[in-house]
Amino acid sequence: MDTQSVAARILVVDDYGDLLETIGELVAEAGYDVTLTTSGRKALRMHQARPFDVIVTDIFMPELDGLELILALRQSASPVRIVAMSSGGAHIKGLDRDEYLNVARIHGADRTLAKPIDSGALVAAIRELLSRESCGDDGGDAGPAEDRS
Repeated sequence: MDTQSVAARILVVDDYGDLLETIGELVAEAGYDVTLTTSGRKALRMHQARPFDVIVTDIFMPELDGLELILALRQSASPVRIVAMSSGGAHIKGLDRDEYLNVARIHGADRTLAKPIDSGALVAAIRELLSRESCGDDGGDAGPAEDRS
């Protein structure tokens, strides 16, 4: 575990409590300082009060959903790195999971992951985003990593 991972602050946002806890444990086991919340609105307030290095957010949540959270973060010019995740939402406007993940990328997510989450892919995405930040690389036009398993 490197010093960067110990110091990095990660916020995980998902309205499904069991999954939130599981993802939080995975990220904490990788050596990161993890904070959990079930609300996009709370996540935004928490980030504004004390910025996080990476925010991992679900797309479908009540109140302020993941897409709205991503937009609010990008409109505030926050340098936070964002990983968006989704299991779908085919019941909403007939779009499938990949289409929602694409919308998240368009709105400013740095990486997208399909649920069920592959723990290795999530930790790798966080490490990559933190590595880019420490190197001063804003990610440029590199395509987002996506787990399709």
